Amino acid sequence: FEKLFKKYSFQNNIPWQLAAAVAYQESHLDPEAQSWTGVRGLMQLTEETAQHVGIDDRTDPEQSILGGSKYLRILLARQSKSLPDRERLALALATYNVGPAHMLDAQNLAERLGKNPNCWKDIRSVLPKLADPFYAQMLKYGPARGDEPVEFVDRVLSYLDLILNSSLKADRRQLYVTQRQSHLGQHQLSSHD
Repeated sequence: FEKLFKKYSFQNNIPWQLAAAVAYQESHLDPEAQSWTGVRGLMQLTEETAQHVGIDDRTDPEQSILGGSKYLRILLARQSKSLPDRERLALALATYNVGPAHMLDAQNLAERLGKNPNCWKDIRSVLPKLADPFYAQMLKYGPARGDEPVEFVDRVLSYLDLILNSSLKADRRQLYVTQRQSHLGQHQLSSHD
């Protein structure tokens, strides 16, 4: 699916490795994956999200990657530009997983608890409270499994780092091979002079 990740991530101005990391965490790259919550496909989109991003078939790998990439771009764009990139990414990923309504509940609860609603460290500590009956009664959109987006963000960011580091190592190896071939070629030319 790498070509599709690259194509639609480029179109949506996000790193292709991010879309791949999300797909791996969401579906283990299984286009037919379906959760008990009803999300489907590589990118595990809800019907509502699929409609929002303009796709018809969530199990079609191309449409799923297009939709997921577009949705990630939308969620990243909603985050404050004044935040560090990693912070914006963590908040967008948590929203991808738990949904915008529950994320809004978490941010409102964070404010009520004297925490920063735009700081991942604070939101990370508040999200699990969405499942707590004591706090759930304060939520506009009801309880949610808030521990899941925390785990999701951790796993996606770890996998993203792994992909990026592997890509860098491959790029460095290719650069080394190219430099070595260039050096050998120059050596052979000078030995024929």
